[in-house]
Amino acid sequence: SLQTSIGDNLTLKTYDPSLDIYTEKNITLGPRYYLGIRYDYIPNGTEIIIYKIFTESEGGNNYDKSLTEGMMINKINGISINQTNGDTIERVLTNFNLQTLNLSTDTETFILDVVIVGVVIGIYSNSYLCH
Repeated sequence: SLQTSIGDNLTLKTYDPSLDIYTEKNITLGPRYYLGIRYDYIPNGTEIIIYKIFTESEGGNNYDKSLTEGMMINKINGISINQTNGDTIERVLTNFNLQTLNLSTDTETFILDVVIVGVVIGIYSNSYLCH
């Protein structure tokens, strides 16, 4: 199996089906963070709803932050959520050396701890297939 670490550089061969061509992409592996919550975006993409907060016994790391299931979050690190513009949790989680993540409602801000649990390849374009 392939052993990798955060910051490793890889070269992937990609296929663009719209042009029927192969190209090589150089990528750097980033950190995979764990937040201890699960969430979904609301249909217009301007808020998330927290639908699961993992408890301590479930391995949660933010169970003690006064979050509640069903809570609507509209800002991440002070920036309004907007999926169309790419202002998402997933985008923030591409930052190296992230220590905390601020999630805000209209009235409160919650500072969540983030834990590195591995490496990730983040691909934003859905027009490429990686193999």
